[in-house]
Amino acid sequence: MGFQFRKQKKIGKYGRVNMSKSGLGFGVGNKWIRMTHSASGRKYITLNVPGTGLHFTKHLKKK
Repeated sequence: MGFQFRKQKKIGKYGRVNMSKSGLGFGVGNKWIRMTHSASGRKYITLNVPGTGLHFTKHLKKK
């Protein structure tokens, strides 16, 4: 396994910009639910249960 690079910057109360080797991605949401658009163009929705470490992530496919 090689080294990976990722930097995250908070934008406002609910937004984040992720900077990685593959480009820029962004996400918006709170501690329960988050919508993410990755640097590769994929879109995800993540549901979290705070304090438990449990989360569910679903890849949103194009129609």
